[in-house]
Amino acid sequence: MRIKELRALLAAEQRLGNEARSSAEAASAALPHLARQHVNLQHSLQSLGRSSLPGSEADNRSEQRLATPYTLMCVCPEPSVPPAALRPFERSFAALLWILRSEPAALAAILSHEGTPPTIAVQLLINFIFRHLWQPDEERRFLLVVKHLLERTGGLKADNLPMLLLGVYFRVAPGVSAWLQAVVGDTVRRVVALAHNGCSLVADSADAYASLPQHVRAQVDADVQRGACFNKETHAAVQASVAARRGDVSDVCEGMLALALKLARAMPQGVRSALCLIQTVGITGGGGETAERAQRSDLNLSADANVDGSGAVGSAADSRIGATRERAGVPIGGASSLLSLLLAPAVAFPEAFAILLPLAVTDNARRSLHEVACALVRAS
Repeated sequence: MRIKELRALLAAEQRLGNEARSSAEAASAALPHLARQHVNLQHSLQSLGRSSLPGSEADNRSEQRLATPYTLMCVCPEPSVPPAALRPFERSFAALLWILRSEPAALAAILSHEGTPPTIAVQLLINFIFRHLWQPDEERRFLLVVKHLLERTGGLKADNLPMLLLGVYFRVAPGVSAWLQAVVGDTVRRVVALAHNGCSLVADSADAYASLPQHVRAQVDADVQRGACFNKETHAAVQASVAARRGDVSDVCEGMLALALKLARAMPQGVRSALCLIQTVGITGGGGETAERAQRSDLNLSADANVDGSGAVGSAADSRIGATRERAGVPIGGASSLLSLLLAPAVAFPEAFAILLPLAVTDNARRSLHEVACALVRAS
């Protein structure tokens, strides 16, 4: 009787083990598809986030300099499995990809041709030619292509191919999500939590008036009616609220920059090399915004693409930021690129950079995050 019980228990345990193994295999098979769906969802968040952003003229000027995540959707649901009609050409296609990877200058010349739309070039590079950026050699070749494109286009300009490429690369670069989580994760969480509690960082007079206590709003209305001030926006209480919000935004940016300087040496190597390439083009004769920002920034990164561990990245955009850098004791360089191309987009669109948040980003939180991002861009 005892032996029969042991056999029954052993059979039940074996059945449970087989079921668990089958479930694990099914989950493992579904993971690649779910990962691609997650990446595509991150890429599509740009249009959803931009629809809730402020529309004032000042915000539009800052928005033009804010490198937003580029929508990169792959038309094939399973990119690793080519269509049946293309399978006979797999070897030729693989040989072509190998040649393109090994000739970055020629590839940059092909992509910079006037007849090549930047949107198609970005998808070709990221989805097909350089799909394994976690490999150091492939990442180095990709950055060489970016270097040649920067030299051909004269630096970064709005919606040109190098700008779109770097916007995508800064989201998918190995280790960048973990670094951004450490640098901006706590700040974004605090801003989102404040927005859920009804607090806002948007420096708008109408929004500041609506957030005032009821008795203060009544006093403002009474002062406007008796002619003590021209309108609600010019009232001292409303202006004080707007000034307080601007001060809060400055404090948030200063704290974020101090943390970025503190963790600058832990920045992923590829991102540091990309920032160095941008500065090199700006210093050695690149045009557009890159040269202007490079002359306004205190740059001391090496011109070599292989940036070693001593090339920290920082900013000296104003006196407060400069004081923060001096307290941090970290060499400065790459201020404009770090703020406008990496930190600001990550703050404005945290989901697109895989920054984990305990709360959903509401419209009010999105506007506050956009205000902080625009402040970072202005500081660059």
